[in-house]
Amino acid sequence: RLDDDTRNTLLSAWQSARLFFDAVASSPEKSISKYRRIVGGHLLGLNHPSDAKVLYRAICTDWGQQFQPWPDGDHDIFDLRKNSIELAERLHMILVECLKEIRTKLSDENIQQQPMKKRPRLSYKREQLDRCSSQALYEIGDPKKSNEIMKVPETLQEGYICPLDYFLYHGDRSRTNCSDHVDRGVLICVSLTDVPGLECALRTNIKRNDDGSPFFICPEIISSNENLFQDRQPCNGLICIMAGDQLKEACSSLELNCKNDSRLDACVHRVRKELKRARLSITYELRGKV
Repeated sequence: RLDDDTRNTLLSAWQSARLFFDAVASSPEKSISKYRRIVGGHLLGLNHPSDAKVLYRAICTDWGQQFQPWPDGDHDIFDLRKNSIELAERLHMILVECLKEIRTKLSDENIQQQPMKKRPRLSYKREQLDRCSSQALYEIGDPKKSNEIMKVPETLQEGYICPLDYFLYHGDRSRTNCSDHVDRGVLICVSLTDVPGLECALRTNIKRNDDGSPFFICPEIISSNENLFQDRQPCNGLICIMAGDQLKEACSSLELNCKNDSRLDACVHRVRKELKRARLSITYELRGKV
């Protein structure tokens, strides 16, 4: 659950995106030409990935804001730019802190597995982590392979491609909303909504279906059953944080070898086909780069 300020920012961004999508729905082709841009192979702005959904991608880093096609004119009253930048900054900090906690836990586990005489002090190891992560772009990876070191931006402004995505699913039951996939990035957070749709696969060593296929759970149904939705806001300040396809690489540092650690596998997820109505969700991807 997000703190109140971040929750309010999330809700404001959700409302801005909803108004924007409603405004451009009447002229989709014209809107795509106006609010879509491709720079260096990277999408910014509005896109129709499929008939089932529409996407607005905001890249709020210093690099992205040079090219981001924000709404203008009458659409500017939605404050999509302001709300997106503030939300991206807050979610970025949350994911960076999560990454630090993951790496600290892995480092502590690694120390406990070493012979007693060779164990460094935990406090010393944590000091190394703090020094590493206090850099503007802290390097994660094997220092002997300088050309393969992953860089994860500690702040949003120093990032390169860390997208904030608004996905509007139309709720058409005849179409696949989003099939099984993993996301690019170190960590990804997805806002939970009052329209259950996100489904995450459990790791195979935890549970599988009888036929051997992945077993999916819906965090939004779980949160609803546990009364975590305290009011009827469409976006109530709950997020699901998932591993991306860069997490193992991002954690392979400080003599850690995480390649075979299944806990760090990218989370397979999807959006269920049957939605009770249209669903607008927000995702943020913390991405590193080599």
